Formats: sequence, C-alpha cells, structure tokens
Amino acid sequence: MLNHLEHDLIATYEELHRFPESHCIMEYFGDMSMHVVKDNVPNEKVIQRLNEALDEIQLTREQFNAIADEERFIFRINIIDYFRKNSKIFQ
Repeated sequence: MLNHLEHDLIATYEELHRFPESHCIMEYFGDMSMHVVKDNVPNEKVIQRLNEALDEIQLTREQFNAIADEERFIFRINIIDYFRKNSKIFQ
C-alpha cells in the first residue's frame, strides 16, 4: 500500500509528462484534497508507475520516504521542484 506522498509523486510524474487523462492512473479527490488511484487500476500498474517516477528522480522508494520524513515534501510543489532539479528530462 502506498502512502499519500507516493500518490503525489505518481500524480506529479503524470502531470509533468503531460500524460493524457486516459493514461493517468491517479485522480484528484477534492473532498479530501489528495490524489488517489483511479478505480479498477491494478496494484501492479500502480507499483510500476511509482517505480518509473522514482527511477526518473534517481531515488529508491526508501530514499524518497526518508526525504519525505525530513519534511522536504510537505507540499506538492516540493515534489515538483525535486523533479525539476533531479530529472534528466527537465535539465
């Protein structure tokens, strides 16, 4: 099971890559102010997308969560900034 920051990471990855809505596995649930996995998305696909995002920013899941524990990802903009600074695609 993923935590809310891992959900934000996947959503950010999809947004920055401008995935068409039909290819996104995350959606924003405004009532809870958070990103959630769309209905009927297999867990394997969620893990695959998480790994794609982590590979791009050159972190393991453990490293990402350790950084998150240091409160470096309090807001989603912090994840966006991390992508822009650490992804080869955005440099």
